[in-house]
Amino acid sequence: MNRSRAKFRRSRIGGLCWFLGVVLFLDSYWWVMANHVIRNFWDPPYGMKIDRLRVDVAKYPGHPLWIVMGSSRLMQ
Repeated sequence: MNRSRAKFRRSRIGGLCWFLGVVLFLDSYWWVMANHVIRNFWDPPYGMKIDRLRVDVAKYPGHPLWIVMGSSRLMQ
């Protein structure tokens, strides 16, 4: 009886370790994909605006950058 309890505990601990490992892997995979690979997938207008901003900053190096926030009436 003692042997079966030890085997049961080992299998539970092993299963828990595998579960936590898979959860950590999937969480890190999701974080990398969402923040680095397909960043524009979640918000395409933001992606287009940030790309346009990067082009403008590269076109005019050394010029100050002004970002205006706070009104829905502002256009690019």
